[in-house]
Amino acid sequence: MRLPSIRRSRRVPLSGRPRPPRRRAGRRLRAPGAALLAAALTVAGLAAAGPLVAPATAAPSGATATAGDVTGLTRSGNTFTVTASSGAKARVVVARADIFRLWLSPDGTFTDDPAGSDLAVTTDFGSVPVNHTDAGAYHRISTGSLSIRVHKSPLRFSVYRADDTTPVWQETQPTSWTGGRTTQYLARGADE
Repeated sequence: MRLPSIRRSRRVPLSGRPRPPRRRAGRRLRAPGAALLAAALTVAGLAAAGPLVAPATAAPSGATATAGDVTGLTRSGNTFTVTASSGAKARVVVARADIFRLWLSPDGTFTDDPAGSDLAVTTDFGSVPVNHTDAGAYHRISTGSLSIRVHKSPLRFSVYRADDTTPVWQETQPTSWTGGRTTQYLARGADE
């Protein structure tokens, strides 16, 4: 029995002009408007899913903003809240030893997850052993499977395997936003 092939179709917006195909490999990920930039990462058992950027108040149209430098980090259970010099806040929620959610709020206010269960059906896996250390240039949040670095100046994130030397992904510049766009800059892996 031969299975039918599946073709991808290009959506045509209301303007009638087809959109150019999206680039898969690159240094920047974009989400139009003040929309949510959600990143899902699964590499050899490590997974991160959730809203990376949920701008409640974006920068004025045309002006680019970033979070600035880290001014503090607090912990409540498996939730770490990072405060930045611009008033922005980031949140790292460790759901399981190999799953975490990363949020960034430009105005420092977190709302309910706008994606609901569309990105991650299960987000509460119970208690997870998590360690936090201040490593000087960055805060390290670690589990038995991964190590998340919260770089202080400027605020950037990177994820390493449990050995804290093998990178999984890392931001090369701070996440930035304008009135109509959010951009995250990721380092390209050798095999990408």
